[in-house]
Amino acid sequence: MSRSFVLVHSPLVGPATWAALVPELEQRDQRAFAPDIDGDEHDPTPLWQQHVYAAAAALGSAGPDAFLVGHSGAGPLLPAIHEAAAVSVAGYIFVDAGLPSAGARKEQGAFAKHLDAMHAAGRRFPEWNDDVLRDIVPDDARRRDLLAQLRPQPARFWDEEIPMFDGWPDARCGYLRFAPNPSYDEPAAEARRRAGRIASSRPGTSTCSSSPQPSRTPCSPSPRKWSRLRVRRSWARPPPPDRERVGAR
Repeated sequence: MSRSFVLVHSPLVGPATWAALVPELEQRDQRAFAPDIDGDEHDPTPLWQQHVYAAAAALGSAGPDAFLVGHSGAGPLLPAIHEAAAVSVAGYIFVDAGLPSAGARKEQGAFAKHLDAMHAAGRRFPEWNDDVLRDIVPDDARRRDLLAQLRPQPARFWDEEIPMFDGWPDARCGYLRFAPNPSYDEPAAEARRRAGRIASSRPGTSTCSSSPQPSRTPCSPSPRKWSRLRVRRSWARPPPPDRERVGAR
């Protein structure tokens, strides 16, 4: 049966993240939408809203009951994308991604301190270059395309709070783990707690074999392996209130 997939890239990079996967899905008679969610930092509209509106337009074009897929920093945007599009979804898939949660995007800890230091010095994250990504993305053409679409974000991007919505999740959710990146240890563990299991690849099934630290992985999973993975369990409702980590506002 043909299904639709809306593939949302991290705001730190561009739609080249999904370039290898789109034709693979289409060859299997699946519909694939990979919108560009670039924003304008000179626009006073919160950046998360700009990113959400671009993705919501694609979800609306895909029609009801598409799968909404978020990679890396796109994961926390999925509830807002669904809310803005106002169409039903078949499910949410988080691919080496953060999970929706209350609070600022940068959260706390070492990565937040790293960002604060960069911003104080007038720098932005990410600062990836060809040398940094060569081992992670060995294909020269793909690495070149990823770097061409690199989008270092201003400090306000990290300080913005992405809202949660009553009733989320309204459809089943699944988590796919590919990259051995500690940035996703916590969200993967949370997904496992909710669902009892996550789908993960064997070593070498991703184009990302490692990641510069601190990091948010810039590349997506190998398309051939994607088609073979299945989420064996998924979570359909939030956990009990005393264990809930994602709130509504």
